[in-house]
Amino acid sequence: MPQPGIDSCSATHWTSPKEKLKGTMAELYLFIPKDLHQSMETYSQFSSLFHAAFSSERSNILHSIKDCVGIIFSSFKLDPSLFADKPSKKEHNKDLLGLLKKNGKGDFIRLVPVLFAKPNAMAADEFLKSMVLVKIVCVEVFGKAILGGKTQGHPKGRGLHMGAQSVSEGMIAGAAILARFLLTHNAKLTAIGAETKIGYQKDFNFYLEHLLKGTSWVISVMEYFNKEVFCHEFQIQTIILS
Repeated sequence: MPQPGIDSCSATHWTSPKEKLKGTMAELYLFIPKDLHQSMETYSQFSSLFHAAFSSERSNILHSIKDCVGIIFSSFKLDPSLFADKPSKKEHNKDLLGLLKKNGKGDFIRLVPVLFAKPNAMAADEFLKSMVLVKIVCVEVFGKAILGGKTQGHPKGRGLHMGAQSVSEGMIAGAAILARFLLTHNAKLTAIGAETKIGYQKDFNFYLEHLLKGTSWVISVMEYFNKEVFCHEFQIQTIILS
């Protein structure tokens, strides 16, 4: 597909499925090296090759996050065996439900307690300012070693390989989805959770759409993440203990 001549952060990104596709393609061109842009437009197998590579990276990132799940949720004093046992064991756990539903009851919602700075006192301006999300983004950027108190380690995070210097709106929205998935009894991360029927793809779009609006809340969220993630040399112990 040719490079769309639009701003990927434009409000029109969300007006229709067609515009969403254009916005996504515009973002893709921003992240893929320029020397590959011609291949994106002319090589007939590029789409299938990219999809295969993307699926592999997605699996690798999810595996890395799962390896750190105990530290990621350490502040909630959850039973470690919940993450080592079969996913079905999570279904009726009250501690997990308390992080996934308002007052631990009712339907699964988008504005879940775990995505707030204080899950037991959810304030609108603190939505997405969660240390759980910070830890997930840190693993994506720097690798698993960062949660062990190291500034260097192997394997390197995807962010280091790509030279990331800031946190993107998509990374935050993705971290929110991962946090929710890890706490549920869904066996696999799919567009719609097989067991819970949570619409992960729609919820990702919901988070991303709001993060691209440029409001004062969005600015404060972006500042929060860039400070917490990229000032990690001074905050490693805070991240681990939070």
